[in-house]
Amino acid sequence: MELYTRFFPASPELERELVGSLSNLFDDDLKVKRKAAAYIETQARNDWTTKRRNWLADPRTIERLIAALNDDDETLVKDVVLALGSISQRFEYLDCRATEALCDLYEKSGDALKIVITSSLPQYNTPQVWSLIQQTLDCLPSKEAIFAVGKAITYYAEIMEDDIKEKFVPLLLLALRAEKNIDAKEAVLNALANMKVEDAVVELNALMEGATKRLKAEIESTIARIESGEDEDDDDW
Repeated sequence: MELYTRFFPASPELERELVGSLSNLFDDDLKVKRKAAAYIETQARNDWTTKRRNWLADPRTIERLIAALNDDDETLVKDVVLALGSISQRFEYLDCRATEALCDLYEKSGDALKIVITSSLPQYNTPQVWSLIQQTLDCLPSKEAIFAVGKAITYYAEIMEDDIKEKFVPLLLLALRAEKNIDAKEAVLNALANMKVEDAVVELNALMEGATKRLKAEIESTIARIESGEDEDDDDW
């Protein structure tokens, strides 16, 4: 990092945040730390601007955010996880250190945090990442877990390897049968549609029997999209 800093001086935006929010993340006052984490998460989630990118998509920022993942306060950690996800997704800044840190954190976290981490991982598109996302299907509450997995696949199905898609199909169909929440069901259907695995069509047709009018319409739409190859646009990731 010293060599990087020598050749790539901090932008004015980064210099300001290094003594501001990125320093406050490690303050002794919990309120100060939480406020800094919430601010960084909001900045990372807001509209893309060059000024935001100048300090968010920088290895010095990522280094401090990764260090903050070790904090004992789960509220702070959740915001940092979301910030890392937004930086890599919105600013297309993929740092392997962030992937490793998020995967390590997932392994030692409870269900609630695992669900949050799931939303910050799929863009890295590694076998380990998809294995962890698959594990999220067993987390509780199930509707939140299934919704998070469905959204992850819906948005990143295009870059998934075929063998990984095939592993997810039976698990998603099982979740679709078991879950009662309609939003979670729709997230699963969107994921299945975007993966375009035709083997799912037979099972989806079977699910039509006894389905509500709304769910039946969603299943019919999913089957049509699988057969036509149409993707679901999802700008609200």
